[in-house]
Amino acid sequence: MVIDCSEEDVVSLSEGFQRLFEDERVFFALKWSQSVMMTCLLKEVGDGGHMHFVDEADGGYAEAALRLMEQKASMSASSN
Repeated sequence: MVIDCSEEDVVSLSEGFQRLFEDERVFFALKWSQSVMMTCLLKEVGDGGHMHFVDEADGGYAEAALRLMEQKASMSASSN
């Protein structure tokens, strides 16, 4: 999910997700950036059938996915 929020909101979200993680209710990964990139996929020009993809300009979803996998792996390692 890409959201536009203040630094205070980022801290609040991060702390809230961290509490949920510590309660073993969620896995999460956050990544923030100062800029985003939008890609438009056109099926056919003129038919109006297109999709927009929004991500951070510096690889947000990919980096967040790596952080999530590391978090899950560390949780599995600590429970063994």
